Amino acid sequence: MGSSRSSFWRKRSNCSPSSTSIRLERSSTYKIRAEAAFEYCAPEGTEPVFDPEAMQDIHQWITTEASNMIFIYGEVDPWSTSALQLTGRTNSLKMVKRGSNHTTRIKEFEGEEKDQILDALQEWLDVEVERDLK
Repeated sequence: MGSSRSSFWRKRSNCSPSSTSIRLERSSTYKIRAEAAFEYCAPEGTEPVFDPEAMQDIHQWITTEASNMIFIYGEVDPWSTSALQLTGRTNSLKMVKRGSNHTTRIKEFEGEEKDQILDALQEWLDVEVERDLK
């Protein structure tokens, strides 16, 4: 068990941003191709293939049909640059915590922003939501 467990954790650690490799491919011009090492998710002996249509379908569904979703971003989180832009066609919320980063959580919001999140959860879940999150 010890060797398979350590092997698993080595593979999982490949998911970190520092393991992203940049490779230059020579053709008539130079192209930079970034490859995140997510192969640990695929069955052994297979090679994952990126299909942009899957993400386009998900994006379309989230912006036009999905309901009861809260998207939380930190203002200084690099991932916020590609944050979802809601269309107003659903009841989903997009909340951006000023000055916060990738680890932003509901408990870090204050005042009206926190009330907006907790009110939505209470309505959607039809339960009393604790207001004093620590």
